[in-house]
Amino acid sequence: LNDGGMIDTSGSYCIYEWAADHSYCTKKTLNGTSLISTPVPLDANVIAKTKAMQKITAQWQDAQGNFYFVADKDGDMVAQTVYYIYKINSQGTIEKEVKINDQILVNQYDNHFTMKYLGQNNGVVILGIQTEGFHNGVIYFDTANMVATRQATCDFMPMTADGDVIAGVKDFGSSVVVSKMANGTKQKLDEEKEIDIFRLSSSHTMPMPSRYVDGPYAIQIHDNYIYAISGQGFFKAKFTANKFTQLYGISKLSGLQDQSMKYVLTIKNEKEIYLVSSKTEDEKTTYSLQTATIR
Repeated sequence: LNDGGMIDTSGSYCIYEWAADHSYCTKKTLNGTSLISTPVPLDANVIAKTKAMQKITAQWQDAQGNFYFVADKDGDMVAQTVYYIYKINSQGTIEKEVKINDQILVNQYDNHFTMKYLGQNNGVVILGIQTEGFHNGVIYFDTANMVATRQATCDFMPMTADGDVIAGVKDFGSSVVVSKMANGTKQKLDEEKEIDIFRLSSSHTMPMPSRYVDGPYAIQIHDNYIYAISGQGFFKAKFTANKFTQLYGISKLSGLQDQSMKYVLTIKNEKEIYLVSSKTEDEKTTYSLQTATIR
């Protein structure tokens, strides 16, 4: 599975699963207690592209049925990570391919980084850049024109975004950080391209309610609130709050005290959440999906 699930354009919860060799992608949509699988249309040309990629790190669909994916072509085999974004139409053919490195200032980050999906709003997708160090960032990408429009660096790991608000974790997950885009300036790139380089507002930091400093956690923005899951339960807070309010404890969700678990949280509305957990043992990763209702 590629980084857990998301709410698709129809309002349903879905998960994308790629074959190990990237030769096909399956969309699994939750229907009651079952996952309904449908193949994502990809023609032979697209499959040749996906199979040549070392890592596919994000994907999503828009309201018109176009499918997008973000891919790292060479992994760690080259001096600098190179990412591509593809737009695939509903017939499974390539509408547009862009080399995102040509549209951003890559030298602000470490040589090797991961690019992940954080959120989208009105045709603009927000991608997070995560590195091993503290040189992380966010990219705003206009899917209609297939161009990066805004870029900012941050000293925390971006995990979720909505509009101008970016949230993530720092200090090994012991704090949740919330920032907003502040004024930026345009900077020219090669071939007369340009991008808005933004700075983030002074970050608002809240302690992560966690049983372990580096234990399992997941955060998500929804409707001007930030939600967090940790080894002590499920929490909610306003962006400007000093602390989280506990909505319910670990007894309602399984595995939250297992430090070897990893989590991805999706919020559908103020009452419904979805939590994908993964655990790797003996080179095999096992996934589980939990749904919960906030009462």
